Amino acid sequence: MTAQTELELSRPVETEGLRDIEHAVRFDVSDHERLALAQRFGIDALEGLGAAVALSREKGGRVNVSGSVEARLRQICAVSSDPFSHELSFRFERQFAASIESLASGDLEFDPVADDPPDDIVDGVIDIGEVVAEELALRIDPFARRPGAVFELPENGEDTLDGPFAALKRLKSEAK
Repeated sequence: MTAQTELELSRPVETEGLRDIEHAVRFDVSDHERLALAQRFGIDALEGLGAAVALSREKGGRVNVSGSVEARLRQICAVSSDPFSHELSFRFERQFAASIESLASGDLEFDPVADDPPDDIVDGVIDIGEVVAEELALRIDPFARRPGAVFELPENGEDTLDGPFAALKRLKSEAK
């Protein structure tokens, strides 16, 4: 048996209670959770994060999860190496369904050629905190640029950086 990794942002919702009504959840994230998420995402800081999520059950057992997220991030500029803050605001939609074992028993129908198969409902629970974390991770630019930051080559057009490619370039010019 493997130990389950503790999630940085966990907001479990039991799906059994979801019938024909929409279940809405609004939450903000604590300082501790934001620090842990920033470390997970490899960013300088997650200065703010809030989400509003709605869950509703569909015919056939699927659960639709949709929501909006507001985040304020501090990242290191890929051009200038200066820290800068910026905001992300987005909406998302995901579908969840019972695990593959339920599908094999014929309890749930789905289209296997659909673009995105539904995510698994694990032990009757959808962790909307992890859903929000995953959706945020997909939208973080790993090479973010501070507004106005421009990469410029040296005036002489030569690459003045030192490294393996610069060394190869020197070897090539010496071989001529």
